[in-house]
Amino acid sequence: MLSRQRFTIHDGCSADKSVSWAEFRQRRSNGVATYQAAFGTVYWKQDEIGRLIWTTGDIAYTGW
Repeated sequence: MLSRQRFTIHDGCSADKSVSWAEFRQRRSNGVATYQAAFGTVYWKQDEIGRLIWTTGDIAYTGW
């Protein structure tokens, strides 16, 4: 699902390989300068049979 929403899925986190994460980046520009940018991350952990244990994330947006 995250891939369809243009997130990039990464291998496990460096501190804990059992924690997965994905990031989203979007920039829009008028050809001269970037006027909108969005960045988001999602982190999640699954147990040994694939059940979701926890998830967290954040998003930032700039624009004018």
